Amino acid sequence: EIAPYRLVYRIDPALKDWRSRHDAMLPLGKIRKLRTVLGRGPEELRGPEDMTTDATARYFPPSILFAASREALELDSLELHAALDRAGVENEVHVYDGQVHAFVVSAGLTPESWAAYKTAVAFLSEHLTEAEESRSEAA
Repeated sequence: EIAPYRLVYRIDPALKDWRSRHDAMLPLGKIRKLRTVLGRGPEELRGPEDMTTDATARYFPPSILFAASREALELDSLELHAALDRAGVENEVHVYDGQVHAFVVSAGLTPESWAAYKTAVAFLSEHLTEAEESRSEAA
């Protein structure tokens, strides 16, 4: 199992002093509003509101994390990376300077987004190949 691209790691409504709270695309106020949106739908919001804790990290599959420096998810990405390391989960974190939130999905528009895209493809190829080989050996 591979973790998909993520939206946010923390939707705790009690967020207070967040180092990157001044992000233009995802300020703290938007994170708080986003919590109400994520809780709507046919299914109630379940699970932890803070994905960066050691208690949740052990359930993650191999993960690759991308963030832009000084954006809303930079600190969360670094905290999740540390929690995944402590849990023994294989992971990588890549922080790109001078980019905007979600720059990775614009692969090809900037050299940095293209580099991040290629990094993601290599990570996924390696881990999906390993997963497929494990299934074949188990069968």
